Amino acid sequence: MKPKERILIVGGTGMLGKELVAQLLQAGNDVSILTRHPEKAVAKLPSGINIVKGDLIDKPSLMSACHGMDVVIAAAHAIMGKGKYTSHQVDDQGHRDLIDAAKQSGVKYFIYTSVIGIQKDSPIDFWRTKIRIENYLKQSGLAYNIIRASAFMELHIGEFMAKSIHDKGKVTVFGKGENPINFVSVRDVASLMLYCLDKPELRNSTLEIGGLDNVSRKEVIEMYAASTGKKIKIAYVPRGVLKVMSTLIKPFHPGLSRIMFVSQYLDAKDESFDVRPLLKNIPLKITRMKDFIRAG
Repeated sequence: MKPKERILIVGGTGMLGKELVAQLLQAGNDVSILTRHPEKAVAKLPSGINIVKGDLIDKPSLMSACHGMDVVIAAAHAIMGKGKYTSHQVDDQGHRDLIDAAKQSGVKYFIYTSVIGIQKDSPIDFWRTKIRIENYLKQSGLAYNIIRASAFMELHIGEFMAKSIHDKGKVTVFGKGENPINFVSVRDVASLMLYCLDKPELRNSTLEIGGLDNVSRKEVIEMYAASTGKKIKIAYVPRGVLKVMSTLIKPFHPGLSRIMFVSQYLDAKDESFDVRPLLKNIPLKITRMKDFIRAG
């Protein structure tokens, strides 16, 4: 990768964003992040970051942030959004505005973070939004890469399961927790993005990345039990309850409603993924679930 590329990360204080910041700085790049709360971002990020105040629902701030940048990486989302920060405002219109701002500002290259398995006719509105933005980016005229990732280990395992297991010896599972799911580390997703930055021949393509293991949530819990030597209590929330709760809570919190709907819908699907085709062409070291669990 050429040093001192001017790179703007939108979503730089999130799980993927912070990992991107770390890897980009280590590679010698000039890194900026867009954030609504610069004072909070200072405490979360290492020194050497240019923090730009801006908002995905404020188009003029996007124009200002993109000015002078070589690369924009979109790693933000509002799947849990509510109020003026609904998924429609942030994930749909906000990302269209970001792509427009990047193009008008002379940005050379745009990386968009998407999701494995999305379809334009999916019952999940967030998935349909992702497809629309992928297509909008493809038609923008910008050089791009779309990186579709499976579920992040750090979020779906680390935040949603491991904390409760370690602190309380129990965990809540939405649905039966028996379907196979693919989990990937944000470290590996960030590494793929950095690889793309250094490989112009990969431009204007969609790449899919996941982990090496397809495991159910119940199997993950068993792995934690074996690692800690403790018995873990499991509380199950049935799919039917999730579906009803999703409908009831939607007028008050559309983001939480969406999470409940997605949870019950995906609990009945095989969410396996084979990362080996990607690894035939791109030399990445992929984090195994057992190593992620062992590390913390």
